[in-house]
Amino acid sequence: MGAKRRNGSTQWTRNHVYQILQNEKYVGDAILQKTYTVNCITHDRKKNHGQKPMYLIQDCHDAIIDRKTYDTVRLELEKRRRDAKKGTKEKGRYVTKYCLSRLLICPYCGGFYKRTTWLEKGGKIGVWRCKNRMEGKRCPNSSSYHEDALQRAVISAVNNMISHVRMLRGRC
Repeated sequence: MGAKRRNGSTQWTRNHVYQILQNEKYVGDAILQKTYTVNCITHDRKKNHGQKPMYLIQDCHDAIIDRKTYDTVRLELEKRRRDAKKGTKEKGRYVTKYCLSRLLICPYCGGFYKRTTWLEKGGKIGVWRCKNRMEGKRCPNSSSYHEDALQRAVISAVNNMISHVRMLRGRC
């Protein structure tokens, strides 16, 4: 959208947004004593991991992010951290690199589909396959799906849903 970052760049990455949503200053709060002075003569500072008390001052300046969004993000991130700690390596893992990750489920074994790359006609194409089949486990019957076809199907389904909602609104 052309919004500038602190350094003047308009290039935003996932990590930039993540850092904003993690920082209490963007919601108008301030945490005091995140760091503390170890030696007042040399001015050495250390990160405060509970050695000194920290203080939260809420609404001390104008917010950039509304509190509801900030709190929702904090709850979701905490939920993901908790989920990642319990259970197996697969349970609780959140993959955000591809929009279809953890949404496609194999009808034969119940495993998740995973994106891979095939070389086809001299170029690389994205393909979604059952993870268990890719790892040579218990799923020989599952199909592989070209990413382009899946994306067209999702777009078509969303457009049909939007048309249906517009049609229903026209009746009311």
